[in-house]
Amino acid sequence: MRKLFVSGLLLSTALVTTTVFAQPPPSVPVASTSQKGSVLKWPLIDIQDDDATDTIIHISNDNTIGVQVKCYYLNEKKGRRDFSFFLTPKQTATWSVSNHNGTLAVANFPDNGSFSGGRANVGELVCFAVNGATQIKFNHLSGMANIVSFSDGDAAQPHQAFTYNAYAFKARAMSRKAHRWARPGRYC
Repeated sequence: MRKLFVSGLLLSTALVTTTVFAQPPPSVPVASTSQKGSVLKWPLIDIQDDDATDTIIHISNDNTIGVQVKCYYLNEKKGRRDFSFFLTPKQTATWSVSNHNGTLAVANFPDNGSFSGGRANVGELVCFAVNGATQIKFNHLSGMANIVSFSDGDAAQPHQAFTYNAYAFKARAMSRKAHRWARPGRYC
């Protein structure tokens, strides 16, 4: 009886430990703000006029080869605008979302949209490493954003700023079996 109890205890410990340390399958995208990836997402872009708020975007390529990058702005009203640019080897590009000044010429943030709720001046940015119109595995992109308010009248401190890292999705090699069921547009 005691031997059966010890065996059961060892088996349950092994199962729990295996589950805790298990890695996700290679076809599942995992986001991190501390790694580089092929897809970057900035979940908050804010360019409100009433607080004189602006978002400064930084995107970096740490590889020794350049890459084409395709980006999409999306506001809370579901207005969308896309643009693309080339990042040279070891380049960091920076721009202001509200006034478009910086190291790149980028599109305006969308000020329209068909969704009745939400704000047109708040949204997100998503960027992909691409080759033409195809997403590619290029796990060398990283990014961050600075959101700066120059005149927040309803706050105790009218000048405020904070920085956050973009979520990076690392492209992983997919097995042949996983590739069969993968949906188009996945991070392959």
